[in-house]
Amino acid sequence: MQVFGEISESVAKTFLSIKELEGDFRELLKLSEGVTGLVNQVVEITDNHSANTEEVLAGIEEQFGKIQNIFNRFTKINESIKNLQALIDTKE
Repeated sequence: MQVFGEISESVAKTFLSIKELEGDFRELLKLSEGVTGLVNQVVEITDNHSANTEEVLAGIEEQFGKIQNIFNRFTKINESIKNLQALIDTKE
């Protein structure tokens, strides 16, 4: 009968260990849910930041196009001034 007593004691200890592990796993689950929430917040912030960066980049590209257009117009004006100056010089 001593063998059955040892088996029973071993089963009881194993059961208690399993209960402790269950508590540990529940705590770990709560912690992982918290981490998941934080990761989701980081993802949301990153998405918003990325969208804002894309908007800024689009604005910069638009401004660059406008500056390039102004530069081209000034180049044409400068060419016209040179042509007019050449005409004036030949008339004198």
